[in-house]
Amino acid sequence: MREGVHGEALAKSLTVADQIYLVKPAGLDWNFPMISAGLKGDTKICNTVEEALVSLIKEVHEGDHVVFMSNSGFGDIHNKLLHRLQAAPARG
Repeated sequence: MREGVHGEALAKSLTVADQIYLVKPAGLDWNFPMISAGLKGDTKICNTVEEALVSLIKEVHEGDHVVFMSNSGFGDIHNKLLHRLQAAPARG
């Protein structure tokens, strides 16, 4: 994945998503605009996992489904999201 050879397959796997957060860490030379072109969902390209998490916390609502796709630990975003949502005031 780091070499970008799966960019087209990645784009296809995101076609049904309503909201998409792509994290583009330093040193990753993917064509993120190409990956996100043509997707129906609103796509945000973030430079860090923390940036994506802060943005996601503002957008996610009860009943939403959140899927993380990564080939690494992704900065423990799964647990961070759960903890922050539990600490946040209830929203509908």
